[in-house]
Amino acid sequence: MKELETRTGVGRETIRYYIREGLLSEPERPKRNVAVYDDTHVRRVSLIKRLQHERFLPLAKIKDMLDDGVGELDAEQLPSLLGLEFLLSARFGDEQSRQPVALSHVSEASGITLKEIEEMDRIGLISIAVGGTMSKQDADIVGLWGQMKDAGFTEEIGYSVTELTRFVETANGLAAQDVENFFARLPTDTDAGDATSLAEAGIILSNDILGRLRLRAIIREVAEHNARAMESTSSVQEQSDPKNA
Repeated sequence: MKELETRTGVGRETIRYYIREGLLSEPERPKRNVAVYDDTHVRRVSLIKRLQHERFLPLAKIKDMLDDGVGELDAEQLPSLLGLEFLLSARFGDEQSRQPVALSHVSEASGITLKEIEEMDRIGLISIAVGGTMSKQDADIVGLWGQMKDAGFTEEIGYSVTELTRFVETANGLAAQDVENFFARLPTDTDAGDATSLAEAGIILSNDILGRLRLRAIIREVAEHNARAMESTSSVQEQSDPKNA
């Protein structure tokens, strides 16, 4: 254990915690008071340390990644942008989104029925986890739909949660293209910190551009709708005018 501490720079209590949590395998114990750690333990501890302190990944996510094969890599072999999604979450203050919120609480707080929330899950707007919970981010989306209904976008005038399907499709399509372009064009020597700053700026500015474009398009469409309505009204009036008989 002392040698493992020296070679990794990680204290024994932390190493024992990694073992208890399943991030690190148990050492061989040829005798009752003897524990033998090998190079695999050195690589794994160094990898966990780097993922925690350089990529700011939570231990739960690190464990998932280790189970998926990342644990076979040396710390120096990590893809430079591995964990970028968590760095972005931290930049946008979204750390709490990983804390699950009970479905019943979301329904009560938003005024949205459980049936509607389940429909939101079905169309991909949110994701309900096993056990009836969702992320805080998804709970906020449910809350926004509740505010839309309070504003008057109700089923009585023909609005339902399925209206949001087009939002899901548009967002997913834009996101897929944005991410593909970002990784394809980013210089290969860009570190995770610089990539996070660039992505953060791009998300904020492009969201602003998209919102302004949508507003401009809506105003244009309203004007064109009213122009057509005026033309239709004028045409009816001309047909009913006795002078045209």
